[in-house]
Amino acid sequence: MSMLNRFINKSAIGFSLSILIWIFMFSLNTIIAHDGKVPENATIDAWNVVKQLLLSGLIGVVSMGGSVIYEFESWGVLRSTVTHFVLSMLTFTVIAKVLGWFTPEDALEMIIIYVIMVVGYVIVWLVQYSIYKKEVRDINEGLKRFKRSHAEVDC
Repeated sequence: MSMLNRFINKSAIGFSLSILIWIFMFSLNTIIAHDGKVPENATIDAWNVVKQLLLSGLIGVVSMGGSVIYEFESWGVLRSTVTHFVLSMLTFTVIAKVLGWFTPEDALEMIIIYVIMVVGYVIVWLVQYSIYKKEVRDINEGLKRFKRSHAEVDC
C-alpha cells in the first residue's frame, strides 16, 4: 500500500474517531455540567454543529494521518515524534481557539487538558514503540533462522 493510501486510511479513521470523541464530550458536558439539558443561553444551530464536527474531525486527520511521518526512513524516531507532537498540538490549539473551546479565563482548564494530552501521547507512543520493537526483533530472529538454514545447505 502506498504512503498516500496509508495516509488516507489513517485520516479517515482519525476523522471518524475525533467526531465520536466530540459527540461523547458534548454529551458528557451536557449531562454533568447542565443536568442533561442544553443551557438556555446556548445556541445550537446546524451550522455550529457541522463546524464543530468538521474541525474536530480535522484534529483526527492531522493526528492519525500525520502519523505516516514515522514511516519516513530518513527521519529518526526523535525527529518524527517531535514533529508529529508539535503538529498535533498546534492543530488542536488553533481549532480549540477557533471553536471557542477555551477562553483566556480557562487557563487552568487548558493546562489540565494539555497535561492529559501529553500523558496520552506518551502512553500511545510507548505502546507503539513496544509493538514496533517486537516486530523488529521478530524480523531479526527470522533472518537469523533463514541464515542458519541456508548455511546448513551450503555445507
